[in-house]
Amino acid sequence: MPVKMEKVTHIYMQGGPFEATAIFDVDLEIQDGEFLGLIGHTGSGKSTLIQHLNGLLKPTQGTVIVNETRIDKDSKNLKSVRQQVGLVFQYPEHQLFEETVEKDIAFGPKNLGLPQEEVNNRVREALQLVGLPFDEIKDRSPFELSGGQRRRVAIAGVLAMKPDILILDEPTAGLDPRGREEIFSEIQTLHREKKFTIVLVSHSMEDVARLVDRIIVMNKGQVALTGTPKEVFARADELKQMGLDVPQITSLMTRLRERGMDVPTDIYTLEQAKDVLRKVLEGRRHA
Repeated sequence: MPVKMEKVTHIYMQGGPFEATAIFDVDLEIQDGEFLGLIGHTGSGKSTLIQHLNGLLKPTQGTVIVNETRIDKDSKNLKSVRQQVGLVFQYPEHQLFEETVEKDIAFGPKNLGLPQEEVNNRVREALQLVGLPFDEIKDRSPFELSGGQRRRVAIAGVLAMKPDILILDEPTAGLDPRGREEIFSEIQTLHREKKFTIVLVSHSMEDVARLVDRIIVMNKGQVALTGTPKEVFARADELKQMGLDVPQITSLMTRLRERGMDVPTDIYTLEQAKDVLRKVLEGRRHA
């Protein structure tokens, strides 16, 4: 089991006049090879939670276990954990700074003190993992690329560190539809073919519904719900009370049923809806 959180609480500015509890008494397990979706309204504790998974934040109380390394409030030297867990923040391309794509991706591996041949191999492999051609792009400035390409270069810089777990915080924020699909296609490939353990933080119910194996819903700093997309989105009333919603296609199916069409309401992806509606229409033609 790569990640486990045991009764984790994090309090910002503890003891001060602006003390605030961001997450409280969180228990969480992430299985090896799992594709996990993390959702919740702004201020629910998502960002605080994911920063505990690679030691950027340490628990005020409780313990985080990453591949058998224990992190608590007194832990020191968490460099090895940060190498195991790659965290891609929103707009990671804002952190690109080198003059070429190759140099930017090589920055992290070089800081590990790796031989140049290994650094070169990692850069080439990381670009391949995000679907960018090494020979065509390595000498280009990152700032000449499209938004989607810059985002993929930034993700490649994290992958070049060879993490076991990849955490993506709103990885398609600000991208156009084509850029979004490029990023999600590469993320799916990383999970399916490379068996990465992935945690996706997103406000898009549609993206979470079609991509992940399991969803965790955060509310008021705690885990409010967990389950498969079907299980979580079946609890639409609870989600709405938390300031969330179900995928638009689920709402559409609910409205169609209210208008007399015999369709299930536990549909949460466009592909599922197409199959169901095709069968309904074929049934009406043969009636």
